[in-house]
Order: sequence, then C-alpha cells, then structure tokens
Amino acid sequence: MIDDNPEPPSPAAPQSTHPSPKAVELFQRALEIEAAGATGKWEPEGRRLEYIDIDIALMRELERGFWNVSVLQVDENAEGPPSMGKEPPKHRVLA
Repeated sequence: MIDDNPEPPSPAAPQSTHPSPKAVELFQRALEIEAAGATGKWEPEGRRLEYIDIDIALMRELERGFWNVSVLQVDENAEGPPSMGKEPPKHRVLA
C-alpha cells in the first residue's frame, strides 16, 4: 500500500537536487511493471492500478503536481525539452 498522505515538506528545508531513495525505489518498481508489459491490464491479469498508484506516489515524492504530466511518461527520442508554446504531453493510453 502506498502512503496517500505523506508529510508535507518543511518550508525551511533546502531542496535536494538528488531524488530520495523512496523516489528511486518507486521509479524502479514502475520500470519493472513497464518491462513486464503489465501496465495495460487491470489486476489480477496486469498491474495497471499498482502502476498508477506508483506514478501518483512518485510525483508526490518529487513534489510535482502538474496535471497531464507524469514523470514516468518520457520521450526517449526527444532532442530537448518541449517548447513553451506547446501543451504538456498527455498520458499515453495504457489499454
């Protein structure tokens, strides 16, 4: 079970430039689910709900809260960041 109510960061706490061990663990779990091809089917055949839960927990851990943008949805072929005039990328369909 993933903690849906993490402690809010202290405003006086300095921002780390490195991901936390928890963020790394969540990202690795998401990659394992992707590698197994289990993101497209709901439990018990797949692991789609677990993948979505991990995505949400990872965004919270990294303090990212942008709608329609996931840290797990990366374009490996991109030559740089998207231009500022474009809409953020949508989640890909996992069906």
